[in-house]
Amino acid sequence: MVKPRYDKIYKFNSNNHKEWALVKLNNKYGFIDLNGKEVVAPIYDSIGNYGEKHPFWAEVSINNKKTFIDEDGNTVIKKK
Repeated sequence: MVKPRYDKIYKFNSNNHKEWALVKLNNKYGFIDLNGKEVVAPIYDSIGNYGEKHPFWAEVSINNKKTFIDEDGNTVIKKK
């Protein structure tokens, strides 16, 4: 039997990214793709919905600092 890797896996498109599912591990969030490959490591305290604050980005929080990631999971802007 294989031990589950994540504490929780949300539905695909739960954050408005049709090819990724939000995952939770040790109270941190990231994403996996349709094949189960980790595409954004679970390092974020929170992840907002894609398109909520910018058409192609999701707001993320890490260590009480907010920034954005793009649709490929890359950090694009650091907010103060």
